[in-house]
Amino acid sequence: MKNKLPVRFTGQHFTINHKLIAEAINLANIGKLDTVLDIGAGKGYIASKLVNLCKLVLAIENDIRLIHILNKSLSSFTSVKIVHSDFMKYRIPRKPFKVVSNIPFNISSMTLKKLMYQNLDNFYGGTLIIPSTCANKLFRSRISNPDIIFYHTFYDIELIQDIHPSSFFPPPTITSSLIKIEKKPKSTIHHQKYLSFLRFMLKYPDKNTRTVLKKIFRKNQAGSFTMKYDISLDIPISFLHISQWDIIFNEMLNLVPERFHPT
Repeated sequence: MKNKLPVRFTGQHFTINHKLIAEAINLANIGKLDTVLDIGAGKGYIASKLVNLCKLVLAIENDIRLIHILNKSLSSFTSVKIVHSDFMKYRIPRKPFKVVSNIPFNISSMTLKKLMYQNLDNFYGGTLIIPSTCANKLFRSRISNPDIIFYHTFYDIELIQDIHPSSFFPPPTITSSLIKIEKKPKSTIHHQKYLSFLRFMLKYPDKNTRTVLKKIFRKNQAGSFTMKYDISLDIPISFLHISQWDIIFNEMLNLVPERFHPT
């Protein structure tokens, strides 16, 4: 059992770099009253460093063999709850939480969506280790994925560093990245409507902003607020800055009757 290898096709690559783990925990700004999720807890390398720093650690692991290891190493800590579950099926308790985790590679994108959309009201941030291919999509200058714009609207997301495969066991064939996420002090009351708006607008990622805005706004409306906020009408709409998407959405709420809002 002790020598069990992670199963590559499930995306299990254990973080064995203690300096990296310490940095991830430090950047997450964990407090004594926090609930912290370790998603894909593996053998508990991250969870074991969290037990004395917060109120509750939820060590979530789907592999029953690893659950046995976690029970042996962590069950004596009253601040740890070991959860045997597929994270994508796990119902996160409806209370504020943070995450410090080396996310299983095969669920990285789905995990971001579950945290920053499905649990928007309660996910307050933390640090994640994810494949660099996934991380890089978050920081492109041209974004045609509405989910990514949504994430940046409600969270400050920072790329901390790229991570060499030698920091894992077994070493993956790709580079990973450490990202930091922190929730913005922003109302989430219209978040579902906002995502519908983004999906509608980004059906046309290569069309210029002027053309796409006409699908919702009258010409004089769009001309007025784009001039006020210095939004270029001639660039492809997928080149708009995150803050500009937020402005346009709020202008829609103020100027356009609700029956014309994208659903």
